[in-house]
Amino acid sequence: MDELSKGIDPKTNGPNSWTNELYMYDYLPEQYERLQYIIRPTLQDFKENRFASTDRQNDKDTISNLNGMLQNSLAPLDENDLTSVLVHHRTVLYDMFLHRLINLKQAASTYWGDLKALTRLAKICLSEENDLYRKLSMLSTDFNTGVNHKRFGDNLLTKREEETFLPYGMLLDMSDKMYDDWKTSVQERGKDDKKTYELHTYALILASYLWTPTVRLELANMKITKTLHNLDKNTDYVYVNQNKINVMYVFNTVHKDHPPIKYDVGFSGNEPYAKKLVKFLKESVTMYPRTYYITLKTNRDKPARGQLETYLNTMFRDQRLINSSLRKSFGSWLHSNNFSTNQMSEAALKMRNSVQVQMQNYKKLNTEQIRIKQEPQDDDSPINIEDLQTAASGPVSRPISVPVPRQPHKNYVDP
Repeated sequence: MDELSKGIDPKTNGPNSWTNELYMYDYLPEQYERLQYIIRPTLQDFKENRFASTDRQNDKDTISNLNGMLQNSLAPLDENDLTSVLVHHRTVLYDMFLHRLINLKQAASTYWGDLKALTRLAKICLSEENDLYRKLSMLSTDFNTGVNHKRFGDNLLTKREEETFLPYGMLLDMSDKMYDDWKTSVQERGKDDKKTYELHTYALILASYLWTPTVRLELANMKITKTLHNLDKNTDYVYVNQNKINVMYVFNTVHKDHPPIKYDVGFSGNEPYAKKLVKFLKESVTMYPRTYYITLKTNRDKPARGQLETYLNTMFRDQRLINSSLRKSFGSWLHSNNFSTNQMSEAALKMRNSVQVQMQNYKKLNTEQIRIKQEPQDDDSPINIEDLQTAASGPVSRPISVPVPRQPHKNYVDP
């Protein structure tokens, strides 16, 4: 662990981050024998793509890393029962460290693939509630964050940027107020009043960019659909079906080499706003039946297109917003709040970029600048390996403290 820490920033994520104690945290041999596995997968199961949740996903990288473990670890591994990899995961991690970083002299970042593969295997075999999965998830998250932090540094705001930068929490406040102003106008002026529809357009723009990971300007020409069948492959859609729980963005166009993708709106790290967005979009489509998702504020039959950025610039008298500033605010909030690797990857996928690009291009705020709507504090106490437990259901040492988003700024008042 000490040798590996030379390639990462070991200060990332607090005292539980990337420690020998966390690496040694494990089940006793007799506890492994009593573990209730959901499944004992084989390497062939992965090759047949049995565990992918959609047709577009695959375990190609996981297979490659598992193959590497089977070929290069001295542990008694069995490709016909990959739970053997979990039982000997500490030996496997050590062997892969020697193989990649010492023998092949690869960059520290290549080791992340092995950590991700082990984490995925633990999730499939034991579920996300198991402590071994949580341990591997912590190692994977800490390692990736640490490597990126070592590579890109703090990347904090400059003094000039601090003067114009709007923290994500503040933008959420602004979007909430715009939504409330629209609802008030519906009651006082009626839903078809010009001012009411203008407020609806502004509220829809802010919610669409802030209540889910912030996309680019594709929304400006997006159409509304109630079905996912027979869609134009050259058109982007928002899928809103009143009979379905979810709402989806359907991006059929390729953008900056990112392939077509469709996904449920919202972010697992901010579920209240995910639910609020789904409710708002269904409400919007019901109240204002139309072809295009975001329209001109003066003509609901025409898409906003180039006017979308104009609306962002002018909807607030004292704040000039642009799409890139919203993306940076979301990215800065995301990378300042200890989200898991899975959540970071989820956000990157929905923003159509990568975790590495976010670390490099989006500014991070120090703790005193963060204003967010999240709840529990981190457990700052380090793992104590001397607190032994002998229960058959749990590994040695006390339960792992999984990183959670940090507390809001002390002066922040949740509206």
